[in-house]
Amino acid sequence: MPLYVGDYLRDTGHLTTLEHGAYLLLLMHYWTTGKPLPDDDDQLATIARLTQRRWQKMRQKVRGFFLPQGTVLVSQRAEVELQRWRTILEQKRAAGRQSAST
Repeated sequence: MPLYVGDYLRDTGHLTTLEHGAYLLLLMHYWTTGKPLPDDDDQLATIARLTQRRWQKMRQKVRGFFLPQGTVLVSQRAEVELQRWRTILEQKRAAGRQSAST
């Protein structure tokens, strides 16, 4: 998962240390699963490794980085990076197939 430190710090300067941790855990889950987050507070709290009480206190700030779309929460930046990574992987696979066939 690429992390552009300047962009990240610019966009998250208003977060507390605990909110940073929750947001990063949600982003890492997004990246490792390759799909949007569930729009479900119980699941989000679990992914962020927080109690429901703690999650509810930071919910609004952290969820503000994601757009609700039906039953999921989408990160536009994560989607761009995931698509970039999928393109790179496909190019490498194609190059490998080409190399193996010659």
